[in-house]
Amino acid sequence: MPGLLRAVNHLINWKTHNLQNACFYYAQMVEQARSLVFYEKLEVPDTLEGRFDCLSLHMAMVLIAVKREGNPRFSQELFDLFFADVDRNLREMGVGDLSVGRQVKKLAQNFYGVLQAYEEGISQEKLLFESLTKNLYGGKSISQPVLKTLMIYMQASIELLSQLSLTETQVQIHWPELR
Repeated sequence: MPGLLRAVNHLINWKTHNLQNACFYYAQMVEQARSLVFYEKLEVPDTLEGRFDCLSLHMAMVLIAVKREGNPRFSQELFDLFFADVDRNLREMGVGDLSVGRQVKKLAQNFYGVLQAYEEGISQEKLLFESLTKNLYGGKSISQPVLKTLMIYMQASIELLSQLSLTETQVQIHWPELR
């Protein structure tokens, strides 16, 4: 993560304690989103898009928790870090410099919609199932038990994250177990 921290410092010229916290928690989100359980047991497509969508799910959960904490600047730092990393990854994959900006902008706009859908649906099972089906599974029909498992995971994660003071501390996140 140190390379990303340098890249972000260069891109957005922030050298704050909160940026270090944002990097600390972002690294944990990336690690969790890469857990094989999502792809092997919970049927998230093991594709570039599926992995981005799984990371977006984790980013959304953290941003929902941070919103409850009432720290919009930290939310913005996480968001900027996320999309600085997306930009860097697109460039590493060989996407041309002229189209990276457009693609990042489109992904960011889509993410705002995903975030809103998850936030609105977190306490409404049917709405959340529809949001997960559309945003995490690309519209593919998924079994109710898998969707229920993800809903419980999301609710427990947001509750756990809401209890941490993400903007003030660097605490290892012990994500809820997926069964």
